[in-house]
This record gives sequence, C-alpha cells and structure tokens, in this order.
Amino acid sequence: MRKTLPSISIIVPVYNVAPFIEDCLASVARQTYRGRLECIIVDDCGTDNSLALVKAFLARYDGSVDFRLFCRQTNGGLSAARNDGMRLMTGDYVYFLDSDDELTPDCMERLSRPLEKADYDIVVGDYQTRGTDRQYPPMLLPDGEVLRDIEVARSYLCGKWYMMACGKLYNTGWVGHNALAFREGIIHEDELWSFQAAYVAHSLVAVAHKGYIYKLREGSITTSTAQHRRMQCWATIVEEAGRFVDERGLYKSQVLYDGIQQLLLRGLSSLEEHHEYELMALLYKGFRRQHTAKLGWLFRYDILRPRKFVRDFHYLLPGCMGRRLLFFLLHHIK
Repeated sequence: MRKTLPSISIIVPVYNVAPFIEDCLASVARQTYRGRLECIIVDDCGTDNSLALVKAFLARYDGSVDFRLFCRQTNGGLSAARNDGMRLMTGDYVYFLDSDDELTPDCMERLSRPLEKADYDIVVGDYQTRGTDRQYPPMLLPDGEVLRDIEVARSYLCGKWYMMACGKLYNTGWVGHNALAFREGIIHEDELWSFQAAYVAHSLVAVAHKGYIYKLREGSITTSTAQHRRMQCWATIVEEAGRFVDERGLYKSQVLYDGIQQLLLRGLSSLEEHHEYELMALLYKGFRRQHTAKLGWLFRYDILRPRKFVRDFHYLLPGCMGRRLLFFLLHHIK
C-alpha cells in the first residue's frame, strides 16, 4: 500500500479560449484532492486575451494547487503544447485537460483512489458531455475493473474505453520509459496517442466516475468542416501507428495484429466516406509496403478465422489487385 498520495500534474494547453479558460482553471482550483497537485498551463500564442485572463487568475489565486505558466514562442498546436507540458511535469501521474473543458470538484480525488493501493499505467475515468445531444462512446468497463497486459489492448480494440487522451491518469514513469509523446502537426492526435498507449500498457484500472466535463462548441476542432486536412491527418495517424508497431516489434499476438488492421480499415473507410480516393490509394500503398515483411502473420492469425482471413486476403495479391479487393470489401466489413 502506498504511504503517500501520488502527485498529479494537470496539463492545460491554452489557445483562443477566452470565454472558457477562467472556468477551466477554477475547476482545477476547486479540486478536493489531498495529494500534491500541479497545473501546468501552456500558452500556445493565441490571438485573443486568454493569456491576460490566465495571468489575472494566477495573480489572485491563493490556494494549494501549484499553478505554473509556460509561454511558447510560436504557435505549435495542441500536441506541441501537451508535449511541452510533459517536459515540465513533476508529478507521479499526468492528466490532460483541454482549456475549454472543466472538472468536477472530486475528479482527482475519485480518479486517484485505486492508486492508494497499487500503481497502474493508466487510470481511465468516465466523462460527461455538455452543449450537444450527440451521443459519444461511453466507458464500458465496470468500476474497479483491472486489466493486465494484452487485455488492455483487447479492451481498447473492443471499444470498452474511449480514445480521448483527456479524462485519464497516466503514470509518468511509464510514459517516459515508453517515450510516449503526441504527434505534432496533426489534428485528432488522440487517436494515435490512445492506440499507442493501449498497446504498450501493462496495467489499467477503471473508475466509473464522470469527473471530466467535455464541452462541445462551434468552431472547435471537433466540429470543424476542414475535411481534407482531417483526412490527411487520418492517413498520417494510420502510417504512424503502423510504424510504431513495426519499430517496437509489437506483432506478437492476434490482438495486436487485429488492432493495426482495424485502424487501417477505419482510416480507409473515413477517407472513402469523404471521397478522398487519391489519399486512400496512397495510404494503402504505403501501409502495404511497410508491412509486406509481416505477411506471415496473416496465416498465423487468420487461417483458422475465416472472416478475418477474407478481410486480409488482399495482402496475398499483387498490389493493384489487393487494393481493389480491399476497397470493395470495405462496404462489407464491420
């Protein structure tokens, strides 16, 4: 059993969120957590008065949370800001909070309870949404469930916990050991981060408490109509995930193999939905070239699984024929 409560670093990137930033920081200041809590605010060179509001908040704050402000010299995007925050963090665990969202007062207290007895690589909490009637994927793991090794990846593959980086505690020693970082220069970076985290994690515990308040707003990345850039980023995510699996030798099990194949199919399906056929062809060509040496896994994992064998049979055909077959099958693969 742990003698002291773990220290937690909350990273808050700030960019053009003047209407929301004070509520966000106030929600951090209201935390009932009794352990050491630091909040690293990373200003990403916005064009509104967000920074002035942050400085005013810090000037009048008088509490136990260790607020620290870091100002970037140039705008780098959400991933760059989070990475800067991780370079500055000193906590045992790190938590990502977007600056237009909030926390319930007991969020850190509830999320950290399992850590009083044991350390975990990831603590997954639940979340609530505001500003939309749209349904988002819930956490499907029961409260207190502990997953080990390959079961972490299996649960992610089955959609039992959501892909957002926010709403979770990550062990900072584990993050550093695995050299985890956000891919800069893309949007929807959480897709890649969560995929990578799931496949190198050895332990995960679920906390069924909706402590993260996810607020949807017009003009955010989530509701952007810049579809072409989104699709380019999807292609990058799939390529980076494939490289991650390849470089770290993670082709070790059916679950890992299925995970990378599923991500490829999701990327291709998203591109097809938005009629990005040229990007589809480029993504498939690059991914196939990257994984040609791994075709033995097709027989190792698929030969006794007819549905999956059909899914991946395209790898056994010449490139052009394989691409045409896979694109045809996209309509029939769920």
